[in-house]
Amino acid sequence: MGSLLYVRLIGYTAGTLLQLFWVVVILGYRRQRNFERVFFFLCLALFFFYGGSLLALNAQIHYPMPPSALQAFAGALLYIGLCTLPPILIHLHLEYATTRGLLKKSDTKRVILLAAYAPIVFFGMRVYPLLANNPGLDLLAPGRALGFVYGVWLAVAFLTAKESRLCGFDHIPGVALPEPGSQGGHVA
Repeated sequence: MGSLLYVRLIGYTAGTLLQLFWVVVILGYRRQRNFERVFFFLCLALFFFYGGSLLALNAQIHYPMPPSALQAFAGALLYIGLCTLPPILIHLHLEYATTRGLLKKSDTKRVILLAAYAPIVFFGMRVYPLLANNPGLDLLAPGRALGFVYGVWLAVAFLTAKESRLCGFDHIPGVALPEPGSQGGHVA
């Protein structure tokens, strides 16, 4: 076994445990707002990704030919995590903007969220036949199965999150920025 395998095992294990830790911390937090709920689902999506990847890697190490049910389960976890990651990332940034008082119109937020979550249906319809009909699916390189379109969707989600963070949401219609020196809608 090569050193890359050990690095992957350590990375997937650390990622799984870190996300599990955050899920427990969020569930134990008493005063949950929408931001914390969306952050919980982001951690859950990342937990599914890391857990599915770790399960697939361990199955590849343990079995000469992993059982198809095990591969399907590991693939389902992994692809659920990957397909829900981009829209939840955008949703988290919009909830943060709402919490800070930067996003005033809820209609704008609903349209952006609808556009962010809509591709899940496309990718769900694309991934399900791969999981059901392809026992030799390479779960250690899941991006190949999802294709270039997923990469574009993820890049758009990251850029949307980055732009909304750097620009202070001033490019979204219906956004009111706080006055300089104010607490962004929060009372000190």
